[in-house]
Amino acid sequence: MQFDYYEGRVLWHGAVRSVAVIGAEGQPLIGMEMLRGSRLTLDAEPGGEVLVEERA
Repeated sequence: MQFDYYEGRVLWHGAVRSVAVIGAEGQPLIGMEMLRGSRLTLDAEPGGEVLVEERA
């Protein structure tokens, strides 16, 4: 399987970060490295709320 690869920038917790972006069909995903230093809360159901907060 082949995917398109891009480099991008995202504003995350008040800072611009460089990120790798892989083009694929379906819902967008973020990896564990992006979530490092964050608190992730989610409702595990279709359409459930997802909250990502910066940890102090």
